[in-house]
Amino acid sequence: MYYTSEQRRTDKEKSKEETKVDVLLGIAVLAYIPAAWWAANRVWYSKRTYFVTDSAAFYGKKFATVFCLGWIFIPIAIIQKVISSKK
Repeated sequence: MYYTSEQRRTDKEKSKEETKVDVLLGIAVLAYIPAAWWAANRVWYSKRTYFVTDSAAFYGKKFATVFCLGWIFIPIAIIQKVISSKK
C-alpha cells in the first residue's frame, strides 16, 4: 500500500499526539499513587494496629488496595483533614 506524503504526515502527527497522551497518562499515574497512598494511610490504616509477619504480602495488598480504591480514599481523606483542622 502506498501512502502520499500528506497521509504520512498525518500518521506522524497522530503518533506524536499519542505519545503526548501516553506521557500525560504516566504523569497522572505517578501523581495518583502517592496521593492515594497518603489517603489510604489517613483513612484506612491509621485506625488500626497491624502486626505484620510477611511485609511483602502486606505492602503488596496495600498497594493493590491503594491502586484500586484510591479514587474513593482521596476525597474521604481530604474531607477528614478539613473537618479535623476546623476543630
